[in-house]
Amino acid sequence: MLTDYIKGPFMVCLRHIATLNFKTHSQDVCLEGPTEPGGASKSKFSAENYTTRQADIRVVRVLNYMHTTIKKRKGFTLLELMLAITIIAIIAAGVIALDIPAQQRNDLDTARNSIIQTLHSARSKARAVDGDVSWGVSIQSSTFVLFKGASYASRDTSYDEATDMPQTLVPSGLSEIVFVKRTGDPTSTGTITLTSKTNEQRTITLNAKGMIDY
Repeated sequence: MLTDYIKGPFMVCLRHIATLNFKTHSQDVCLEGPTEPGGASKSKFSAENYTTRQADIRVVRVLNYMHTTIKKRKGFTLLELMLAITIIAIIAAGVIALDIPAQQRNDLDTARNSIIQTLHSARSKARAVDGDVSWGVSIQSSTFVLFKGASYASRDTSYDEATDMPQTLVPSGLSEIVFVKRTGDPTSTGTITLTSKTNEQRTITLNAKGMIDY
């Protein structure tokens, strides 16, 4: 029989189920072939053999159905693929749209804190008379620099400490602040403004005593 070649627990179980199902409808079945003269039967099948044969047929039908179903569903249709791509694109666009403002806010806060730290460092060096000269900070479009000297133009470049400005930000307002040696008072006062591409701003205000507000 065909199912005699089907191995494994799953197939044995499947055949057993099919056999039990068929037995409920075929109790005491006995098939006989054509009879010879005198009433002798040429072939005779017991109900059990008949049930087993029918179970084999049912197993084959189930396997054929499973194979056909799996074969039909082994891939995606073009419509399903396009729908999946569209959903992914929408989600990605939403994530990017939410991420850009957050990243620029982070750039604003990081740059502001770095400039404040640089201003404090320049003032501390001037008050300590480090190198017997004033110290200052230059705010530029792509960087800000802690420098040694009475001005950025006349500074000692070997002491420069430059920090990159994020490309998403535009600085405005005070561009050069020099702190006088010993007193640490700034030669200029005002506000430094950082503006992102989403028009968010952070400000740093410097007063005549060198105090920083933000």
